[in-house]
Amino acid sequence: MSSIDPIRQNPALADELSKELDTVRETCTSCGACVKHCAFLNKYGDPFTIAGRLRSGSITEAVAFECSLCGLCEAICPQGVQPARMFLAMRRSAVDKGVAEMKPYRRLLSYEARGHSRLFAHYAIPQGCDTVLFPGCTLPGTRPAATAALTARLHELVPNLGVVLDCCHKPSHDLGRQEFFAMRFGAIRERLLKAGVSTILTACPNCTKTFRAYGDGLEIRTVYELLADAEGPAPERSAVEVMVHDPCPFRHDEPVRAASRKLLEVRRLGVHEPKRTGRRTQCCGEGGSVGCVDAALADNWTSSRLEQSEGLPIAASCAGCAAMLRRAGADAHHVLDLYFHPVETLSGTIKPSGFLAGYLNRLRYKKKLKKTIR
Repeated sequence: MSSIDPIRQNPALADELSKELDTVRETCTSCGACVKHCAFLNKYGDPFTIAGRLRSGSITEAVAFECSLCGLCEAICPQGVQPARMFLAMRRSAVDKGVAEMKPYRRLLSYEARGHSRLFAHYAIPQGCDTVLFPGCTLPGTRPAATAALTARLHELVPNLGVVLDCCHKPSHDLGRQEFFAMRFGAIRERLLKAGVSTILTACPNCTKTFRAYGDGLEIRTVYELLADAEGPAPERSAVEVMVHDPCPFRHDEPVRAASRKLLEVRRLGVHEPKRTGRRTQCCGEGGSVGCVDAALADNWTSSRLEQSEGLPIAASCAGCAAMLRRAGADAHHVLDLYFHPVETLSGTIKPSGFLAGYLNRLRYKKKLKKTIR
C-alpha cells in the first residue's frame, strides 16, 4: 500500500502531500547544495531523493520529524525549491494517519496547553483598543524584567495598548496537528477581531510567523521594529561585541533583522555577523522539536552555531533560541535584555529564570495586567 494512500487519509491532506512531493520531484535537481549544510539531509538524502523514497514506500512520513523545518535548504537552493513545505505536509499526513508518535512531545504539548489554559491566558483589552502586545509564552516567564520594561515602553508609544497572554499553538502546527491547530488558533483570531483588535505586536519569532500566516484580518508588527523606529541614530559603538543570531522564522524578514541590530547598536554594542546569518541563518537546534526524537541531530546544529560565535556573547531575538544556546554553554542573551538592561545582562546580574520560576513569573505578569489594564 502506498505511504500516501488517500483511502486511509484525509483527502485534503493527501492531496497537499501529493502536490508537495510532485513539486519537489519536478524542481529539485539533486545538486546537493542544501545537503552540504544540513545534517538531516545528509542522513536521508536530498529532497528529490526523499520524495522518491516516500513515493516508493522505502521510508515513511515519520522521517520528517527529524527535519527542523528551519528553511535553510530553501535559502540555499539555486532553484528556489521549498522542501520544508514537503516535510510539514509529511508530518501532517503522519498525524492524520495515526502513525505519528506524540509521546516524545508530551512535555512540549503540556507547555502549550498551559499557555492556553484559564490559569495562564488573559486578554487585557481596554475599551477602544485596536493594538495589543502578544508577548508569547517564553519571554514573560524567562525574562520578567525585560517584559516589564517592554510593556512600559510600549504603553508610552501606544497609550491605549492591550496585552494578550495566550499560546499561538505553533508547537502543534509544526508537529503536524493541523486540525487541532486550526481550531485553537482560529478561536484566538476570532476573539481578537471581535474585540476590535486590528494590530498585533509580537516579540516571539514563532508567534510572528504564525500570525502572519494565519491571522487574516490582523496586521502584524514586531516590537523590535516599533522600538527601533522610536530610536534616533545609533551612537558610536563601544569595543564590546556580540554575535547576532537570527531566528529561523525571521530568515526572510530583513526589516525585523535590521531592527534587532539597531536595538543593539543604540546600546553601543558592536554586532558581529556569524558565517551563517540573515537569510542563511542556521537553526539553534530547537527547530521542529527535533531534539525530542533525535538529540544528536539537534546538538549538531547547536554545536555548529556555538563554533561560529568565536567566544563572543550571543544576542537572539528569540527566547527559545537563547535558552537552547545557553543550555549548550553559550553566553546567550535576548535582544530585549541587552536593549533594556545591557550592563546587568552582560555582567550576569540579570539572568533568565528557570522552568518553575518561569511559571510564577507569568502568573505575576498576568496579575499585574489585571490591575493595570481594564
